Amino acid sequence: MRVQKNFPGTRRFHFLDTSVRLYKAALKGDWPAAKEGLDKYPEAVTYSITRHGDKVLHIAAAAEHTGFLKELVKRMNRNELALKNFHENTAICFAAASGLVPIAEELVKNNKELPMIRGSKGMTPLCMAVLQGRRNMVAYLYSVTALIRLTPLERIDILVACISNDLYALTMIKSIVLHAFTDRDSIANSERLS
Repeated sequence: MRVQKNFPGTRRFHFLDTSVRLYKAALKGDWPAAKEGLDKYPEAVTYSITRHGDKVLHIAAAAEHTGFLKELVKRMNRNELALKNFHENTAICFAAASGLVPIAEELVKNNKELPMIRGSKGMTPLCMAVLQGRRNMVAYLYSVTALIRLTPLERIDILVACISNDLYALTMIKSIVLHAFTDRDSIANSERLS
């Protein structure tokens, strides 16, 4: 059995020196520890630091450390904020599932397209929040999601999930229904004309 050494300059050392440090710092919300690693290796914000391909931003969002996440976001460009893990989820998907609105607000403030990026199973963050019954997150994501860009089926799925999870925000449901059926009728009319 060969033992891998942790000598400076080896890939394993680099991984331990950056990824493990960032992972632990994100879990604890320890920004000074993360900053030290990111000052040394700025590109580490894009590293996959878990076996699921999570980046430090995913971990910070899942761990619900808003202050840590705000500092991290300052170091990232809008494309880096949209990085996905191996399950196709962005950090806003983690925020949607946890229900912590300030994290979602910080992410969307820096990349307005995040609410439209589909995650696992092709679901939008809004749909994820609805399925988790995160009322405040649903209200926020509803306000920043371009419903017109959702397919009629996506809107109907969100509507059904809202009803199933007792999320009866009438103006939201009315808007989703209106968009879903308006699109369905326009699709049906265009098919008849063809």
